[in-house]
Amino acid sequence: MGNTDWKLGEGYENKPRPIVKLQDGKSVSKDDEKLSPSYKLGDVVYSDLNDDGVEDAAATLEYSDGNAYATFMYLWLADAQKPKQLLEPIAVERSCGDSVNKVTAVPGGIKIMETRRTMFDTDRSCAQGGTWKETRTISVEQIGKNKTWLPVQTAPKRGYGGICNEAIPGDILPFDEPYYLAPNKATKQEFAAHDQIRGISIAGNGMSTTEDSEPEGWKLYNVVEKDDSVERCIWLPVT
Repeated sequence: MGNTDWKLGEGYENKPRPIVKLQDGKSVSKDDEKLSPSYKLGDVVYSDLNDDGVEDAAATLEYSDGNAYATFMYLWLADAQKPKQLLEPIAVERSCGDSVNKVTAVPGGIKIMETRRTMFDTDRSCAQGGTWKETRTISVEQIGKNKTWLPVQTAPKRGYGGICNEAIPGDILPFDEPYYLAPNKATKQEFAAHDQIRGISIAGNGMSTTEDSEPEGWKLYNVVEKDDSVERCIWLPVT
């Protein structure tokens, strides 16, 4: 991971992805000029995500440009030749934004403890940070005929494994229909019989506005539980 190419961007953007080339854990350019912004490999947590007996990784890419700072976390699956990056970032930390407090390996997954900054935290200083505490467990599953690996949230509730923001919902729409783990019809799911769902509300994704990064024909939603908690996001096709 420290000597390979990283593809950046929200997982389902329709535009081409910028590529960062790392050498010895730091970004390099073809002409050896000083890079701005610069990138480097950050913390790596290992866990066997796909139950093949080989450790995979959740790895962070640290970004800096003057006073701006961010880290982006991606999953990498072990491969016979070289690790394979999954394109959907699973967490982000940035100056005056969300923060990732702790990342640990658990059986079959990665547990992420984070604090998110929402639109209700605008009066708080950057040093104070956000107010939404969230703990998620992320694993991977193969989806569709092409058996594409995707990150999936397995706890506290099953849902989309990427980045999803805005914990406090706006308008809540009643909902109990099938949903999707990604903007892909092959990821169709049913709510579990024990799920207590109040409804859904439109979600943001934490890296850019939802409208900028959602693929055509899909929208990302928060799921609002009966107790008004928001613990997962889902995808729905736009009809």
